[in-house]
Amino acid sequence: MIRLKGHFWLAARSEYCCNWSQAGTISRNEVAGFWWAATPESYWPKDINELATIKARWQEPFGDRQQEIVLIGMGMNKNALTGAFDHCLLTDKEMLMGAMGLNMQAWAVLQDPFPAWNQHDSTEDFAEEIS
Repeated sequence: MIRLKGHFWLAARSEYCCNWSQAGTISRNEVAGFWWAATPESYWPKDINELATIKARWQEPFGDRQQEIVLIGMGMNKNALTGAFDHCLLTDKEMLMGAMGLNMQAWAVLQDPFPAWNQHDSTEDFAEEIS
């Protein structure tokens, strides 16, 4: 693999869209911002085209949360890479744990392998940022 880039949804931090960028052995992961699903609609864009893009990615019950990672390389083992990424996904039981009544806070107890990022505590911070 020569390059990897994209964004991902981490269950233990379900309100945050996370970025992953890697070139060779140099890797970086960080919070990119809030998913639109975790953002009060009063902060959503007003532009019709931007709203259409958000809605096109929307899938109930989790909104725009998703995994979108691109790998660039030569001679990569697709099955091994797919298996490694699939291993990172929640099990059906874990997925249900957070989906029941959309209680994604239940996922906060799951193992989180990433270091702390400079992030906000919650979407409640939106009000504090603007005032």
